[in-house]
Amino acid sequence: MTIVTVLTGIFIGLAAGWAARRMVNDGGYGLASDLLIGVAGSGVGSLALWLFGAASDMSAVPLAVAAAIGAGTAIMAQRQVWAAPIVVRRIRRATPR
Repeated sequence: MTIVTVLTGIFIGLAAGWAARRMVNDGGYGLASDLLIGVAGSGVGSLALWLFGAASDMSAVPLAVAAAIGAGTAIMAQRQVWAAPIVVRRIRRATPR
């Protein structure tokens, strides 16, 4: 992995986290959390491609695609699995007692 690969993964992860925050306001823990999860997901996506041996002779474009898929998957998983405290409060208020 070169520095360009790492920087591409970080940039794609930050962009995915920012886009997730802009598109979906409910279900997350905030912008910083979305950015960190996006960067972590893009790192996992890039690392998976690199571990399978496909990234050694590729350009930055396939790595950027793998990073975007990894970041998007991580953000969607976070929003589906871990409920944010605001959403939990809304659910509690909506349930009849």
